[in-house]
Amino acid sequence: MPKYLNFMAALVTGFGLLAVPGAAQENSVTAIDIALEPDAIMIKHAEDANGRLRKVFPEGYALNTTHRPHITMLQRFVETAALDKVYAAVGDVLAAEKPAGWTMKAVKYDFLVWDKTGVTVILIEPTDQLIRFQQKLIDAIAPFTVEKGTAAAFFTTTDDREIGQPTID
Repeated sequence: MPKYLNFMAALVTGFGLLAVPGAAQENSVTAIDIALEPDAIMIKHAEDANGRLRKVFPEGYALNTTHRPHITMLQRFVETAALDKVYAAVGDVLAAEKPAGWTMKAVKYDFLVWDKTGVTVILIEPTDQLIRFQQKLIDAIAPFTVEKGTAAAFFTTTDDREIGQPTID
């Protein structure tokens, strides 16, 4: 199933939504997901696969406006007061590494169980470039990272209010 992907990069909070400045200000800790977003072609492949799976198992994980195909590079709890600094640090890494121009190879479908729900994933071939990028992200936000957070650190919607312990962990 080799497919080649080009990526955009985004800093995501709440594990699925682009961060809205000020949205998490009432909490001292915010959950972030630094992610690469595939190009439109790969998003279409992911949505098609998700549609086929949901025809067989409608209760399964659904891609939607708050759950988009992406490659998680790093998930952390950070100080909410430092979000502007986190954005700047990630922006510096993005400017230096330029992942939007990278092409990656999707190698196979796999699955995992997430909070009692099966999730199909498309695995990509790791590259030295991707691993270096991830390490630079880890180093860049380390000064703002906190060890623990609670469900309050996550963005929720009216349709998806509950943050389970597996997500917090």
